[in-house]
Amino acid sequence: MLRRPAFSLLECLLAMSLFFFTAVAAMEFFGAARTAFFKLRDSEEASLAAASALQKVRLDLAGAGRGLGIAGGAVDPLTLDAGVLEIVSVEEAYELAADVAPGDTEIRLASSAAWRPKREICLVEGTRAELRVLAATDGAAAVLSGPATGGYAAGRARVLLLERIAYFLDAGNRTVRRRVNGSSAQPLLEDVRSAEFGYDPSSNIVAFDVTLDAPGAKNHGLFYFPKNIRFAARRP
Repeated sequence: MLRRPAFSLLECLLAMSLFFFTAVAAMEFFGAARTAFFKLRDSEEASLAAASALQKVRLDLAGAGRGLGIAGGAVDPLTLDAGVLEIVSVEEAYELAADVAPGDTEIRLASSAAWRPKREICLVEGTRAELRVLAATDGAAAVLSGPATGGYAAGRARVLLLERIAYFLDAGNRTVRRRVNGSSAQPLLEDVRSAEFGYDPSSNIVAFDVTLDAPGAKNHGLFYFPKNIRFAARRP
C-alpha cells in the first residue's frame, strides 16, 4: 500500500511559525500606518481649523473703523488691552427725527431701527461726536444711559449703531473666543496651546500668532493692515 505524501510535524510547525511571524509583522505595519494616518489627519484638520479662524479674524479686521469717520474721535476703532483685541465698526446709520438738546436722554429716529438695549451708538454732527449706550428701545425711540453733552439737529446729525467684536484667549479651556457686542463669547478655535495678539498703532499693523495642541500641528499667524482706520479720526 502506497503512502500518501504529507508534511511532517516539523514542517507544519515551521510553516505555522512563518505564518504567525508574517501576520505579526503585517499587524505591526498596519498599526504604524494607522497611527501615522490619524496623526496626519489630526494635523490637517488642525491646520484647516486654524486657517478658517485666521480668515475670520482677517475679515473682521477688514471692517475695523468702517463708517466711523469723525466718530473715531469718540471711540477707538481698534484696541488691544490685557490680551483682548476689540474691533469697532458702524453696523447701521440713522437720521434723527427730532433735535437732541444738551442734557436730553431720549432720541427719536426718522425710521425704525433694529437696536436693542446695551448696544452702543455714536451721535455725530459736523466735527462733534459722542459715545452713548442704549438703556431702553422702542421702535424708532430710545433712552440713553446718560444725557447728551451736545446738541444735535435733525437733518444734519446722524446716529451710528456700532458693532464691537472682541477676540481673546480663554486659557482655562484652551480656546480662542469671539464675542459680538454684548452676546456670550463663542469658541472660534479650540485645543489651543498658545495664542497672542499684537497691535502697533504707529504702523497700524495687527499680528495674531497661534499654536494648536495637536500632534504635528504647525504655528499659524497673520499680519494685517486695517486700512479703514486711516479714514477714522483717532482719539487723542
